[in-house]
Amino acid sequence: MTDVAALVRGVTDLAAENRRLRATLAYRETANRKRLTPAEVAEIRRLWETTSLTQAAIAASFDVNRATVSRIVRGIYYGN
Repeated sequence: MTDVAALVRGVTDLAAENRRLRATLAYRETANRKRLTPAEVAEIRRLWETTSLTQAAIAASFDVNRATVSRIVRGIYYGN
């Protein structure tokens, strides 16, 4: 019976570790996303439309990816 108990304990430990790792992964997926305020989005659009700054330069100043700036100015993110 000790072999069965050890097996059950091992499965229980693995299930707990799996839950912990999934929770960590879910946190990392949301923690890496920069949340921009409506004012920041408006400023990104204004900078793109009225200056000669590149999307990369704008992205660097707001600590976001260049693709995020591209999607903002095209209205894919945060609407128009």
